[in-house]
Amino acid sequence: MTDTPLPRIAVVIPCYNSEAWIARTINSVLDQSYADRLVIVVDDGSRDASADRVRAFLLVGAAKVAAETGADIVLSDMHIVDAEGRRQARSVYSGSITPETFFEGWLNGLYFNPSSILWRIDFVQRIGGWDESLARAQDLDITLRAMFERPRVMKNDQGVAVYARINPASVSRSDSPRATESRMKVTLGLLAQAKGTAFEQYSPLLLAKLYTITRTAFQTGQTALGRRGVSELKNYGFQGNPGSRFHRLLSRLIGLEAKVKLWGN
Repeated sequence: MTDTPLPRIAVVIPCYNSEAWIARTINSVLDQSYADRLVIVVDDGSRDASADRVRAFLLVGAAKVAAETGADIVLSDMHIVDAEGRRQARSVYSGSITPETFFEGWLNGLYFNPSSILWRIDFVQRIGGWDESLARAQDLDITLRAMFERPRVMKNDQGVAVYARINPASVSRSDSPRATESRMKVTLGLLAQAKGTAFEQYSPLLLAKLYTITRTAFQTGQTALGRRGVSELKNYGFQGNPGSRFHRLLSRLIGLEAKVKLWGN
């Protein structure tokens, strides 16, 4: 005997000025054990808050957090999946997050893929939106640039975003001259914007990032960009060449460009 699938049931609820009862009515349907159901609420021009009560049922996860807290940015946990299907769960922060904490965390590796961030539209418009001229580091740019506007950042503890890193030729891994120039532009822009603000304390982290970009430029034959990076690092008095003691000493003695030519890194 073959089991016949049960039909989907639609429950139509008429509504007029029912803000006091509509939520209870909808919940009475959702509480039923029959799973395959559709709830349709027909509002007949209510003049009270009936529509808002109904919309609340449409908000889940990050959207619900944004609606309830007025947050400009809501973060969700993120799962990173590699080409072999291995999944790495990333869960950081809880509740309200200060812009400084988020700024520092991102630069220390607590990165959030754009798919795990919910933005309030008017806030994105206020900060100038996504910079489409960039070939790389667009997410770094908009996310950290946003922190200077002191947004309200909240964490969503329901649901996760999945980020699949399966394309080795993805834009986020490109070291083309245009990509390197974009990364350098974003980092220098953040350094300039941080000056004289509470975020200036994180300039060493930004300079370390600029050093890495500069080294990559030399490693990939982008000498002009590398020399520009060296010049900018000198302007900021950067002395924190990362690596072993020997590599730090060599960088100071012969310069980063010569060190890369000699050692390759």
